[in-house]
Amino acid sequence: MSASEITKKALVDAFKDVLQTTPFDKITVGDISARATVNRQTFYYHFADKFDLTDTIICNELVFPLAHTLDKGEFYQAFEQMFTYLQDNRSFYLKILKSKAADSITTYTKQIFGNIIVLVSNGQIKKTDIAADFYANGLSGTVVDWCLNPRGLTATDMAKLAWQYTTQFSKTSP
Repeated sequence: MSASEITKKALVDAFKDVLQTTPFDKITVGDISARATVNRQTFYYHFADKFDLTDTIICNELVFPLAHTLDKGEFYQAFEQMFTYLQDNRSFYLKILKSKAADSITTYTKQIFGNIIVLVSNGQIKKTDIAADFYANGLSGTVVDWCLNPRGLTATDMAKLAWQYTTQFSKTSP
C-alpha cells in the first residue's frame, strides 16, 4: 500500500471514529485531521471536504464491490451483499442519513438499482425509461427506510424482497 493510500485510510478511519461521538453536521476537517494526526492541507490533498470523504467511503465500500458482483451477473448476490453491508455498517449509515450528506446514499442506491433493473430486464428496460427511474427511486427510498427502521427484517429478508420485486417489475414493465 502506498503512502498516499495509507493516509487516505487513516483519514477514513479517523472520520468514522469522530462520527461515533460527533454528529456529521458538526464535524470539521480539523477534527478529522487531528484524529488522523495529519494537517488540514493533507486532508485537502485527498478530499475536497467531508462530503467528498463520505462519497468516497460509499463508493469504495458499497458501490465498487457491488459493481464487481453485477459485472459477474450475480444480481441476487448483489442485493444480498448490499443489504448485508448496510446492516453491518448500520451505525455509520444512520449517522449519515440524519445529516446533510443523506442525499449521497439515495443517489448511489438509485444508481445501483437502476443498473440492476436494466441488467435483469435484458435490455427491455433502459436507464432512460421513466419506469426504471420510478422503480429505482422506490427501491432506494426503501433502503433508506430500512436503514432507519429495519422493522425486524434482516439483510437476507430485504435482499429476497428487493430481488422478488425487481424480477416481477422486469417481467411486467412495458
